[in-house]
Amino acid sequence: MSFRTSTPANFTTVPTINYLPDEILGRIFYLVSCASTLCQASRRDLLSVTYVCRRWRHLALALGELWMHLSILFPITEQELLRAKEWVSRSNPYPLTIIIDIRDPDWDFNEESHLVTRFEMQATMGVILPVAERWRSVNILADNWEPLHVFLHHTQNILVPILRNLHLVRCNPYFAAPSQVFVPSNLRAPYSLLGGVSSDELTSIELEGVHVDWASPALHNLTKLSLGYHARDVIPTLGQFRDLLHSSPKLESFSLIGWGPQLDEASVSSIELQESRGSIRLPQLTSLEVGVMIPSYTVEVLSLFMIPRLESLTIDDITRYDPQTSTRPDLGPIFNFLAGQTSSFHPLSIATEHLTSLAIMNLDPGEIPFSAFLHSLQCLRVLHIRNCTTSVFSGLAPDSAGSTACHSLRQLCVDGCDPNALADVISSRKLGTVSYDMAVNLLLDTEDPTSALSTETATRLQELNISVTPLVPSMNRQWKSYEFDDSEALVSAILEERWDVAGTVIQ
Repeated sequence: MSFRTSTPANFTTVPTINYLPDEILGRIFYLVSCASTLCQASRRDLLSVTYVCRRWRHLALALGELWMHLSILFPITEQELLRAKEWVSRSNPYPLTIIIDIRDPDWDFNEESHLVTRFEMQATMGVILPVAERWRSVNILADNWEPLHVFLHHTQNILVPILRNLHLVRCNPYFAAPSQVFVPSNLRAPYSLLGGVSSDELTSIELEGVHVDWASPALHNLTKLSLGYHARDVIPTLGQFRDLLHSSPKLESFSLIGWGPQLDEASVSSIELQESRGSIRLPQLTSLEVGVMIPSYTVEVLSLFMIPRLESLTIDDITRYDPQTSTRPDLGPIFNFLAGQTSSFHPLSIATEHLTSLAIMNLDPGEIPFSAFLHSLQCLRVLHIRNCTTSVFSGLAPDSAGSTACHSLRQLCVDGCDPNALADVISSRKLGTVSYDMAVNLLLDTEDPTSALSTETATRLQELNISVTPLVPSMNRQWKSYEFDDSEALVSAILEERWDVAGTVIQ
């Protein structure tokens, strides 16, 4: 007797996904749409959903929220713009989150030869301008100035009633070098941001390498503001800078990378500067990020502030973008100021008693000033150290009297630093008087972290319960590539606009 059964020839297996209700299937489509913002493959996946079957197409087209995230990516082609138009149409009437990433993978900063000129950007604006009333978030990243200039020009006479976030980024940090001026000079004149119209909804603005009229009403009533990598000839005056920050009394997060106000002797007298210390009160500010080009200048800027509730602080040495700087500067004056060691300034202008999170990057903090600063942080719980000299660890080790800084520290994250120096300080803290309850994580820029360490070092880290994990690659080109490609030849070529040489160096 045979126990085999036969399957009818006309039997067709129905995929399990077809049994899912529309609500769950729609949720799956939505997750695909969230991943499609900067990924070409995911964008194709979302479009292909509409061509699988009649049910899928009807469901995808009926769910306008699937198309709320619009990305327009380099290179700007006719096909890319047609896809964007279809995306905009399908998203109606939902708010739009727009990312325009027109950075050349080959790092072409040249205004004349870049593949995205004002014409491509004008065509792009033709897609998104008709639906400006639906902009919820706009993020534009460009290598050159023309596309950003076109955006500023074409948004002079529009209304953006629901816009919450506006991030305009010229991805060339080398403009922050002390001797660098803005180029192209013929497009230097500033526009009023969004045509001088204020918006109650707009609360977050990032201007990186992008200058505007600093008195623009659109810059008022913000909760988050980021200014970075501006050339020195387009930064605000001290009065403009003070008015800018005072116009946002509820500001919670402020990032200043490079230059803030004009503080040179030709712009501000010593008497005016002295009288201005502590004059910029930011009562709601909890997060501050500072990028240091000249330490003494940074101290002068910090002395302008009165910040009573600071909880998170990030300090980054950005002198790597200055071809005239061959060694890391001494950042001791900054930490002296923050620790209240500089009596000529307001010692409590930036209160640190509530500071719970600190990140320091790419710097040499100086042993004594940094140690004094850490000892003043009684509530610090999270410390991130990135690409710093080994002197940074001396501040965490017990001193000669057995006193240990940062008793409340619960999380220490380290990358780009000497693993053995980290092990030494953790070992010394465990032997100290402070109760030890801290998670320590060492990040290594490799897919297999253990292979980058000697057997002896790996064993020691394991014994000290220091976890070793790979550094997660960042989507931000500036975060990674700029960090590791800052050769003198590259920096000089970019600043001198010798783009052919710069391209050769990068390759």
